[in-house]
Amino acid sequence: MTHPFHPLAGQEFDLISRKRNWGEDRVFIVGQGGLTTSMPATWTDVDPPDPYVVVSAGRTAFRIQDLLALAGLLDSLQSRLPKEVQSELRRNCKDEYALQRSFIVRVSDHNGTILRDYTVYLESDP
Repeated sequence: MTHPFHPLAGQEFDLISRKRNWGEDRVFIVGQGGLTTSMPATWTDVDPPDPYVVVSAGRTAFRIQDLLALAGLLDSLQSRLPKEVQSELRRNCKDEYALQRSFIVRVSDHNGTILRDYTVYLESDP
């Protein structure tokens, strides 16, 4: 068990099988008291560590494919807004107060090349 917040973290268990169950990759193990139980495979060391995580050695919190997935989600969400709302957001970005109520999410590759910037707007106070 490698999940840092799980109460069984650091303990070893006998692997029975691995399969897709409940919509995710899971491992089935002989748990405490000899009972069969399952957990997400990502909570274990059944797979080798992600090379990106190993190479980054804690210097980055996100993998590039996760950031690209986030960028795609943000694109999808923005495209669902009515055009007049999108225009209003762009217009408000020029206002100094609006700039203070927003932040930029910058997506770049491992060389630092910027792939995409997103401005996230905070809701205004009531």
